[in-house]
Amino acid sequence: MEDCTYKGEAVLTETSVTDSHSCQELLETIGFAYHAVYFTYSSKSHTCTFYDSAEMDCASLSGPVLPKYDECIEGSSSTAAPTTASPTTASPTTASPTTAAPTTAAPT
Repeated sequence: MEDCTYKGEAVLTETSVTDSHSCQELLETIGFAYHAVYFTYSSKSHTCTFYDSAEMDCASLSGPVLPKYDECIEGSSSTAAPTTASPTTASPTTASPTTAAPTTAAPT
C-alpha cells in the first residue's frame, strides 16, 4: 500500500530500528503492551511506528499480479472453515523397555 493515511493512533515510535523485520519482531514482542496491531517502517529514517488499528486510506495499492486483489478480499475470513475429517481413535503405542545390557565393545 502506498501513500496511506493511517486512521489508528500512533502508540509508539522507535528510532534506530535496523529494518522492517526488526520492527515486526518488536511489534510481536512488546506490541501488546501498547495495544498495537499494525506497524510501519521507514527505511530512510529507520523509524518503526506502532498503531492501535490497521485501518487506513490509501491512494494506491501494489503487490503481486496473482491472486487478484478482489479475489483475496472476497475469500478472506477471520473464521477458519470447519474440518470434515473424522477424529482419530487409535490408541497411542507403547514399546516395552529393553533389558539388554549396553555394549562396550571397541570399534574395529
